[in-house]
Amino acid sequence: MSIKKNKRLKVIQLVPELNSGGVERGTLELGKYLSEQGHESVVISNGGVMIDQLASEGSRHIEIPVHRKSPISIIQLSKLRKIFIREKPNIIHARSRVPAWLSFMALRSISPSERARFVTTV
Repeated sequence: MSIKKNKRLKVIQLVPELNSGGVERGTLELGKYLSEQGHESVVISNGGVMIDQLASEGSRHIEIPVHRKSPISIIQLSKLRKIFIREKPNIIHARSRVPAWLSFMALRSISPSERARFVTTV
């Protein structure tokens, strides 16, 4: 997939929760930057106190419990796969271990020609 200079991107970031910390602040900063540049920013998390700030800075939030460090988290795969197919993002950026593994597994079930580029900063 090539990205043209003036193409509008859609980036989905996944983070466990949006409460406080460096990862969360980085998620908001990237979302704000993307929005200011005319791109679409979507964040998937279990929620948290920073959601209002996220929305006010131009990102959209989808609440899914991607924060549990437990085998039960595997039940989120179907939801994530559906979201990735529906949203058609250009980039999926997982910012933590559990969201990274869930994203990776959900993406594997999508045709390579249809799936987003996957980046992780774990």
